[in-house]
Amino acid sequence: MRVPYVALFTAFLIGACAEGTLEFGGEREDETDTIVVRGDIDDITPQNAVAEIVVFVFTDLEDPGTFSKFAKQRSAILAPDSTEFTIEKIGSGDLTVVFLQDHGANPDGSIDEGDPFAILKDPDEVLDSVRNGQTFTANKIDIDFLERTAEADQIVSGSRPSG
Repeated sequence: MRVPYVALFTAFLIGACAEGTLEFGGEREDETDTIVVRGDIDDITPQNAVAEIVVFVFTDLEDPGTFSKFAKQRSAILAPDSTEFTIEKIGSGDLTVVFLQDHGANPDGSIDEGDPFAILKDPDEVLDSVRNGQTFTANKIDIDFLERTAEADQIVSGSRPSG
């Protein structure tokens, strides 16, 4: 009776090896895009009732202001009447969080010349050299689109729970 199980297991191993590395679960160190950024917005200056707020997370942004040179970018639009956001599947590297007040005749979800934006300050460099599997939470963010800055009471780093 053990022979069919051994044959089945051997066939499984051969089939799995034909496709590459055999894995039995767990998070691979070289797995990409496993970073999560969360936040809650406390205040926005100036207030604009008709503008959508879009949150961007750039990996290895080289040109803050024009936002055209970066390794990766993920974004999310804040739901109406919401102050919280979560952005997942972010690539590892130096992260930059940018807020866009997308209004006007054509709100398009992209940062265009002249659009009001603000960059989250990271004085403790928590978002530098981020590696896969980490989560970040920016608490009580005050956004000032006139000054093009955003400040959080704190940015907390942690590991993503496995499972």
